[in-house]
Amino acid sequence: MRLIILLSMVVFSNALTVVYIRQENRDVFREVVAREEQRDRLNSEWGQLQVEQATWARHDRVEMVAKRDLHMIAPSLADVMVVQLRERY
Repeated sequence: MRLIILLSMVVFSNALTVVYIRQENRDVFREVVAREEQRDRLNSEWGQLQVEQATWARHDRVEMVAKRDLHMIAPSLADVMVVQLRERY
């Protein structure tokens, strides 16, 4: 009789352990799916930011803003000085 009670307790504890482990696996799987969705959203946002950055950094736009907002002008050839550096070994 004691053996049957002991075996019943072992079987019951194993059943509870299986239920607990399955629930843990479900929770972890949901967390993985949520993180993958977050990764996908962040990758999409990163791509959009790269396109936006490329648009803002276009040479013609930078030149236009420099002239319009900062009142900058390109130097004339007479104002350009070329400096040559000696190579060091």
